[in-house]
Amino acid sequence: MAGLFLFLPLLGRVQFDQLVSNAGYPGSEMIPAISALLSLLALKLLDKERRSHINDFNFDQATGLFAGLNIPPKKSYATEYSYGTVRDHQQKLLSGWVGALAPLLFPQAKSFALDFHPIPFRGDRSGLDQHYLPKRGKAAPAF
Repeated sequence: MAGLFLFLPLLGRVQFDQLVSNAGYPGSEMIPAISALLSLLALKLLDKERRSHINDFNFDQATGLFAGLNIPPKKSYATEYSYGTVRDHQQKLLSGWVGALAPLLFPQAKSFALDFHPIPFRGDRSGLDQHYLPKRGKAAPAF
């Protein structure tokens, strides 16, 4: 369970609450949209992909705390919530997620590297136009 909380700094840096709000996910007074999505995300992070197999987390306070609740929502709520969202919600969330995560994962490079490979030259210039090796990962003999 403690591994869930290692994910929280990243969620804070990408402002996950704003991403959920901008995507327009539904929520209620009892379970706001951010808590509903965090509870579903917690299940994914714990490798419980099927909502029908989440009964063992029904009274787990750590999973609830991750979502900002006292305990996580039950299986029936998770299933109903999933069916209550539309494709537009997921598309907006994912585009915002990628847009917020890309600068963290791929910072601006200050230098670059080219992937050079040797061109086998054995005195015949005609082979320089087709300088590929027929098998990937296989070295050609060097002379």
